[in-house]
Amino acid sequence: MKKQKQRSENGARKTDRTSIILSMFREFPNNKFSLKHLASASGGATKEGRRETLEILGRLFEEGVVEECAREKYRLMQTHLPHYEGVADMAPSGSVYVKVEGQESDIFVNQRNAANALNGDRVEVVVMHRGRNGQLEGEITRIIERNRKPYVGVAEVGAHQIFVRADSRRMPMDIYLSKRTHPDVRDGEKVVVRIADWLPGSKSPVGELVERLGMAGNNDTEVHSILAEYELPYRFEPEIEEAAQAIDARVTAKEIAQRRDFRGVTTFTVDPADAKDFDDALSVRKIKDGVWEVGVHIADVTHYVRPHSVIDDEARRSIWWTAPCRCFPNGFRTSCVRCDPTRQASASRRCSRSTKTSTSSKSGSDAR
Repeated sequence: MKKQKQRSENGARKTDRTSIILSMFREFPNNKFSLKHLASASGGATKEGRRETLEILGRLFEEGVVEECAREKYRLMQTHLPHYEGVADMAPSGSVYVKVEGQESDIFVNQRNAANALNGDRVEVVVMHRGRNGQLEGEITRIIERNRKPYVGVAEVGAHQIFVRADSRRMPMDIYLSKRTHPDVRDGEKVVVRIADWLPGSKSPVGELVERLGMAGNNDTEVHSILAEYELPYRFEPEIEEAAQAIDARVTAKEIAQRRDFRGVTTFTVDPADAKDFDDALSVRKIKDGVWEVGVHIADVTHYVRPHSVIDDEARRSIWWTAPCRCFPNGFRTSCVRCDPTRQASASRRCSRSTKTSTSSKSGSDAR
C-alpha cells in the first residue's frame, strides 16, 4: 500500500515536471535548454531530478516534439512551434508586423524572414522567440492570399525595364513592369499597378498595370492618384455619362405654367461661385412698409432625374462627395446639369419648390 502511494506521488511529480518543461519550450520556442536548466526549473536538479528530466526529454524526442541540437542541449522542433494566421502590416523599413485575431500584440517579422510578404497579405507565421522587450518575433512560412489593393506610383522607364516607385510608405520596394508588355508607359508618368507575383530570390515584386493617370505633377493626375490610392471612384460609368448628357436642360412654357414664377422677384443663388451645382437660392421682396418676404428655394432635381432612371438608380446606390476643385462620383452628384451661376440661378427661379417667410421690422415675424 505504501509502495503504491509512493508510485502515485512519483507519477504526479513527473507529470508536473513534464508540463513545466513543455511550457518552457513553448514560451521560448527558439531557446536551447540544457538538461540541468530544465531539471532546475521543473522541480530540482538533484540526481533523481536530472534522471526524471532525461526520461521526459527522451520521450519528447521520440514523439518528435524536441530535438537535441548539441550535447545535452534541447529545443522545440520546428513543426511544433506556435503557428498563427494573420494579416501583414508592413513598415517603411520592410519589416512586417503580423496582426493575429485574438492576440493582444502583433508578431514582429524581420524583412529577411518575411518570405516576400507585402502589406495586407494574409500569411502564416511561426513564432520563433520572444525579444528582449517581450515582443513575439517570428518567421512567415506561407503567403495564404495576396492583397489585391492597387498601388499608385511614378514610372521610372529604363532601357529594358520599368520600375514603379510607389507613393505609399507601406511599399518600400520598387515594383517591376515589363517594358515589352507596356511600351507606351512614359518616364515620370503616374500609374496604378497591382502585385501579380514576387518569386523567391527576386529583388522586386512583379506588377500588372491597371491604369495610366498622366504625368506626375499635373493637378488632375495628382488628385486622381490620391483617389486611386484609396480605391475611390473618380469616373462615372459610360452609361451614366451618356444619360446625363441626354437630359434636356430647357424649361418649357408648359412647365413654367405649372409652377410659381419668380423671374420678376429678386432671386439669387446662395451657392459660391466655384460650386459644382447651383441648387439653393433665396428671393426677397417688399410686401409693405416694414414687411419683407424671404423665399427659400431648392432646385427640383426630380424635374431632370426621373424615378428608376439610370441616374436615379445610381444616386440611390451610393453618395457623392467632393475634393478640392472637383466633384467626384462615389455614386452620382446631386445636379446632373452643368450650368454657369447666372444660368443656374435663373433655373432656380423658374423651376423650384419654395418656402416663404415674411419678416416685419415692427412685429418681429409674420408668416405668410
